[in-house]
Amino acid sequence: MNEKLMKAVIIHGGNILIRLIIWTVCCIALLIINEVYLNHNEFLFFSFLACLIVPWALADKIFKKKYYEKIEIKLDYDSWSFFICKKEIQKEYKLDSIKSYWIAESSSGNSYGLAFKPKSNHSKRIYFAFSDKKQSEDQTDAGELLESFQSMIKKYNRIVDKNKQIVFTQTFAESIYGLLSIYVLAALLIIVVYIHIIYNKLGMLPISLLLGGGVLLRLIAQRKSDIKRRKNVT
Repeated sequence: MNEKLMKAVIIHGGNILIRLIIWTVCCIALLIINEVYLNHNEFLFFSFLACLIVPWALADKIFKKKYYEKIEIKLDYDSWSFFICKKEIQKEYKLDSIKSYWIAESSSGNSYGLAFKPKSNHSKRIYFAFSDKKQSEDQTDAGELLESFQSMIKKYNRIVDKNKQIVFTQTFAESIYGLLSIYVLAALLIIVVYIHIIYNKLGMLPISLLLGGGVLLRLIAQRKSDIKRRKNVT
């Protein structure tokens, strides 16, 4: 039997990420209100800043405790399918039912995203977020895991007709929408700096640059990482 067995850790904490993002936006809004309307109250400034930083500082521990799950992955070259095994439940995904896929690496390098788009319009997208942090000695490296998936798909594409091949599609960051997002964020950052200077609110400027610049640099890094991965694959 021609197969490969791997062990991995997946992250299924999408809800907490949404909550963290909403929390972050609210804290930033409060910081701006404090600066513009409350004349930079230092107590409120450091309180809001602590509320902004602490959840992100503890996010990794929260994820590890509640949203990390160990699974086994089996690549079966005889049936051209892969199996996801978790909690003694095994689910099979056949390659001939998949239309396309994409792979994304987080800018921090701590996690990878792997998504498959089924051929059926009624089926949901298959998505896995893999943690690259070692949770056990027998855990397969996330990079090796993704390379194994890509290798299997490449071999499958060689033996099927072109119209049946699985296409490696663009991620959001490397698409035209990701590029437009970078331009928009850069323009907004310039506008924010201009507003700070016009209204003489320079005390808030370093925070605006730190937060806005951080998001912009993260998206640029993500785009470069995804484009580099695409070149390596093709």
